[in-house]
Amino acid sequence: MKASSKVGSIEIVGDTVQLKRQQILGSPAEARILKIDHLTGIEFKRAGVIDPGYIKMIHPGGASNSSILSSKYYDLDTIRFDIFDQDEFLKVRSVLMERITGTIFVDDEAQRVASGQIAMAAIGIIVAAFAIWFWITIFTS
Repeated sequence: MKASSKVGSIEIVGDTVQLKRQQILGSPAEARILKIDHLTGIEFKRAGVIDPGYIKMIHPGGASNSSILSSKYYDLDTIRFDIFDQDEFLKVRSVLMERITGTIFVDDEAQRVASGQIAMAAIGIIVAAFAIWFWITIFTS
């Protein structure tokens, strides 16, 4: 199972997780391979319209997730994604959580919003507001 974004990808291959991150200015991608048995958890943040989401592998010897200095942009155990790639990353998170905990992972459906729904609603509101403004400006002059 694989999820990809513009800045990296995460793939479950057998009993490992492969993290690939794009580097700046077209340099080769960084690859990191972690055994699923060594993972203690996953930190996951859903993407917003402006703010990217991320999935971070938590394991012994990894960067501390509580450190003020840790940055999701530079952490080798973290892959960022935008709202349009979020569904793929949610599926990978579910599979990994099931493999880590040994139980079925149930996502909170109340919080789940399909990828792009918020962005498309915002774009629709902006277009509608512009159309109304344009109509008022043209026909009331």
